[in-house]
Amino acid sequence: ENGVIQTNIVCEDSSVLISIYNNGSNIPSDVINRLFEPYFTTKDCGKGTGIGLYISKIIVEQNLKGKIGIHNKDNGVEVVVEIPVANCDWIDAKGV
Repeated sequence: ENGVIQTNIVCEDSSVLISIYNNGSNIPSDVINRLFEPYFTTKDCGKGTGIGLYISKIIVEQNLKGKIGIHNKDNGVEVVVEIPVANCDWIDAKGV
């Protein structure tokens, strides 16, 4: 009803941190621990392949040499992507 999605991009210690938060329901621990597994899905049969987050993880970790994670927060869920960069000069005082 009062859905919120917040994004934040900051550069810290030669890494860009991208976070995406929503105030939806928390993800059960037995599900959140498996979200990046290939072919894992909570959708009904024929409604999803279960490879979207797996491919995202491969791109972030292998191609960009970064990290990706999902965790529950008070009143929501946050996805955090960390990507190493040589410097943060390309980010101005207002962000990206």
